[in-house]
Amino acid sequence: MADPLFGVSFVEAQTYLRSLQVATVSIDNPLELYVFEAYCAIELDTHQ
Repeated sequence: MADPLFGVSFVEAQTYLRSLQVATVSIDNPLELYVFEAYCAIELDTHQ
């Protein structure tokens, strides 16, 4: 990489992301998935 600072920042970001815990939910019904996504966006305050 041309910019050494980018490499350091990139590795730090990778380390942080690897430390996170993730959970998944499988929703097969497209309508239920659509409603669930909207609900989560509102509850997690990520909607626009």
